[in-house]
Amino acid sequence: MNDAGNAALETDPAADATAEGGRRARNKAERRRRIKAAARAVFAEKGFDAATTREIAARAGIANGTLFLYAPDKVDLLMMIVNDELDPLTQASLAVLSADRPLLAQLMEFFGDRYEYWARDPRLSRSLVRETFNHDAFGDKAGPETRRFHTHRARSKARIAAILRAMQAAGNVRADADTDQAARLLWAVYLAEVHEWLNQPAPVLKDGLARLEAPLRLAVSGLQPAGG
Repeated sequence: MNDAGNAALETDPAADATAEGGRRARNKAERRRRIKAAARAVFAEKGFDAATTREIAARAGIANGTLFLYAPDKVDLLMMIVNDELDPLTQASLAVLSADRPLLAQLMEFFGDRYEYWARDPRLSRSLVRETFNHDAFGDKAGPETRRFHTHRARSKARIAAILRAMQAAGNVRADADTDQAARLLWAVYLAEVHEWLNQPAPVLKDGLARLEAPLRLAVSGLQPAGG
């Protein structure tokens, strides 16, 4: 065999490793996609409480033990579905928050985007919102997707607090207002209202947003400087 033939048979270890890593990443992404699709389907058919990880693993075509490599429990599977769908929406909503626009209108836009997301699948959303109240976000049993959900929620509250501080510096929020506490209050209003809205038999988006606006307006009015 000539030198050209020998060269053709030679392999590049680095290139082989890169190719193998790419295949593994694609396989992992495809398996994750199948798990999410299976979890959503089983949750839709059985309801979150009645669904089992064994059913979800079987629907995804994987072993139960493999499923647990991606999510340790049903709550984390639920969080996985929502995180991958809600994160891009949240990032886009946070990016347009500005100290130069009326606070109430911005809050209604930001929370309204989330309401629209929850309205796509009220049954699944109802389970998710309930679990965010009941589940220990940062305890020993919390899975990575649950931690991811609550970490991103904390970042959202921090972004709202930052906008409030900027508005405060511009004289549009009371100078004595604790902006971190105010952000937590605004988020608590949203959580209470969305929880009550989703617990209705057939939640209507327009009605939910109307109910949300009233307490948010009250909270925002308390942040305005005297004479504002």
